[in-house]
Amino acid sequence: MADNVVHIPAQRRAKVMVVIGTRAQAIACAPVVHALRESAARFHPIVVGAGLHRDRFVPTLHDLDMECDIDLSLPGDIDEGQFHLLAGNAVLRFGLVVSRLRPDIVLVQGASTTALAVALTAFHNSVPVAHIDTGPHGEQAGTPSPEEGNRRCIAAVASLHFAATEEARKALLHEGVDDARIAVTGATVAESLHRFAETGQAGDTVPEDTGHDAAAISGVHAAHNTERDTERDSEQTADAAAHAPRVPDIRPVSLRRVPKRALDTADIAVPPAPAAPPPAHSRAARPLHRGHSVLVSLHGLHASPQALKDIFAAVRELALTRRDTGFLVPVGSHRPLRDAAIPLLGAVPNVHLMPVPPLPEFVACLRAARLVLTDAAEVLEQAAALGVPVLALRATPHLPDAVRAGRARLVGTDKAAILRETAALLDDDAHHAAMAAACVAPGDDHASRRITLALDRFMTGLAPLLPPHVEFRA
Repeated sequence: MADNVVHIPAQRRAKVMVVIGTRAQAIACAPVVHALRESAARFHPIVVGAGLHRDRFVPTLHDLDMECDIDLSLPGDIDEGQFHLLAGNAVLRFGLVVSRLRPDIVLVQGASTTALAVALTAFHNSVPVAHIDTGPHGEQAGTPSPEEGNRRCIAAVASLHFAATEEARKALLHEGVDDARIAVTGATVAESLHRFAETGQAGDTVPEDTGHDAAAISGVHAAHNTERDTERDSEQTADAAAHAPRVPDIRPVSLRRVPKRALDTADIAVPPAPAAPPPAHSRAARPLHRGHSVLVSLHGLHASPQALKDIFAAVRELALTRRDTGFLVPVGSHRPLRDAAIPLLGAVPNVHLMPVPPLPEFVACLRAARLVLTDAAEVLEQAAALGVPVLALRATPHLPDAVRAGRARLVGTDKAAILRETAALLDDDAHHAAMAAACVAPGDDHASRRITLALDRFMTGLAPLLPPHVEFRA
């Protein structure tokens, strides 16, 4: 455990360098950055961006009312298995930043390779590291998962540990971390998404002018028994189709017009083609499907090609047998993920392959989804914060605390298990309601204020980091 301690007089502002490498980290760190700015008399926050996936990262910062003070401009085209190149670049570039600006403390979040590289760089420059920790990323014996290996290394060099739950604190104590350096703050992800939803930004992609448009997204359809009601419902359906939110279609052009044979197999009507072709510079788009929606959000970095094929084969079978359910499948730049998704799902009308959407649209998709299928810990946290059940598509629990608490169910990559568990949540309202009730991320929307208080107490030499009555209690 690192024993770096700084004592900063109350009359001097402390330079807190917050390093953000991914969109998930931006979401988690946004409330902390805002809280530090609100305490401008005490803190001077400096936001450092890694520069990865700039096309998604920069708009996310804007949506969260943040901007980077420093951009590391790390290469964003690192292939799978070459994360050492990303770590090496991060160490070199962040080392220059630390040596020139000499921050009083460096704050990192999560268990990414960038977070580990930044933490090691700060540690070797005798700068205290504060770590926002979401808890263990696996509990299997032997070699840890890549995320868990990163988390353990960060915990070994960090001077402050902001644990989301009491279980995360116990895991740190088991690893030999001094209890005096741990503060249980709650989850910043939940606080960030709740604030984002309250501002109304997350609802921009869902039409708000008519009630039946909302019903088209939520899947709630009233039964009409009279001829007059039936006619009115038909008019509403046509109007909803005209104004329904649209998602980009990344399928090859050859797959955008579904072959007749696929239609005969699926027995699903193709959405009507637009009257005029889209502009040449934009992607084709299809309307979101009426009825339930399922968000399938994968990063696929640690899954084998066969596992990805099994997952998408299960999604295909679910889509072909459930024409009233739309499946939203964001596909990023990870080539094995694209190679598995497009051939299996590209010709299925109620599967919407799309680029990773901007934050407002992604949050809207989360809120509208009946359930989420994911292999990403950050998506699991975000869905839980919004009360959406999650099926975790990994062989081992990457967030065992979430599985134990009922916020997620470990399914793995077995096709039969995915079909069984997804069908249960789609068909059984009682089962879905019970799991949704457990989907409450640990937090009370005050995690950021606890973190700023703990930073202040640490830098003025006060102990403990948080008084017992201030710490988060579930």
